[in-house]
Order: sequence, then C-alpha cells, then structure tokens
Amino acid sequence: MAKEAGRKGSRRIVHPPMPPKLKLFRPVNWYSGAMIEPVGEYVSHILRELGRLGLQVRDIERHDRPPNTKTVLSDLIGWLSDRPGEAFAKLFNWQTLDFAQVRSRLEKDRLARPRIEVSAHITKMNNLSVRWHPGGWKLTDFDWHRADHHYSNLITHRKWREPPDFHWFVGDEDPTFDNRPSNELTVSLNIASRLMSLMRLIL
Repeated sequence: MAKEAGRKGSRRIVHPPMPPKLKLFRPVNWYSGAMIEPVGEYVSHILRELGRLGLQVRDIERHDRPPNTKTVLSDLIGWLSDRPGEAFAKLFNWQTLDFAQVRSRLEKDRLARPRIEVSAHITKMNNLSVRWHPGGWKLTDFDWHRADHHYSNLITHRKWREPPDFHWFVGDEDPTFDNRPSNELTVSLNIASRLMSLMRLIL
C-alpha cells in the first residue's frame, strides 16, 4: 500500500495519462437538420469539419487502403472543380444549337431548354459512365441513304422523328487509355460509391 505523499520513504502515486480526446466529425445533418443530397454539400460539410478540428485532407486519406478509397475526398474535390469539363460545355455551345428549332419551342414555352437525353452504364473497370445525347436520340435509326451527312456530325447520320435542338453533335468515340468519349459527363469516377466510401471512413 502506497504511503502518504510528502512523508519520508513514501512512494508517489503516478496516475496514467489521460487518453487523448477523440476528434469526431459531426453528423452530416448537424447543420441543416436533414440529410443533404448533392455531392457538393457532403464535401462542403466534410471540409468544414476538417477546419473545425484542425485537420487536413491528408489526415483522413491513407494510401494503404484499397485503390478506390485511397484519395476519395481529393478525387471528389477534383471532380467538382472541373466537372464535367468539355462535355458539359457542349450543352451550352451556341454554335451547335439549332436556334430556329429552339425559338419555335420558346414561342410555346418560354422556359424551354435544349432537349437532351442522359444514359448511364457501368464500365468493365467498374466505373460509372454517364453520357448525353440530343433529345430524341434513342428513337433514331441510322440513315444509310442520307447524302448530306458529315463524317463527324452524328446528327446528319440519323433519321429523326422530330428535329433535335442541335444541328451539330459529336460524341460516342471509342475510349482509350488517356481519352474518353467527348459526350461523357462522368469520367473514371463512380461518385456514388466514392461518396459512400468517404462517409464510412469518417463516421
């Protein structure tokens, strides 16, 4: 039994050090009271929590994890910074729009926008590939007899049931190791799975 401290021959009682306080992320619904859906809101929440806790992005990323979770937050930030790049810009390129067709639709609906179709599939590398086409694309057939077709304008290669809002469209190129189809909106990043991986890492 330890003797009273301060007396001759007594042993000092040494208390074990207090365990460090855990730096916990607040739940994503802390700020709004409801689950937030847009990817940007999740990333914003995580960055705010990192700042509050005095942490950096590298503090929650580890390179010894499986490849799809090594730099998940950095990947999401990178995707948001240049999303979705050239393919997205083509949706608003005035040089490819058929203004006469768009104007005729605006006369009926002043809020009309250029019509597009969006498709998605999982690639062999287990990534989500999302592409856009002019509205009505799925209902078209290849026109073997059209004489005015242009080799790079896919609109002139098709039979359209209703005129599209674009007079020029290029896309669906075969992907290579460093290039993707020019109408692909999501490149080599499955946002949903990356986001879920990120939430598992910090919760």
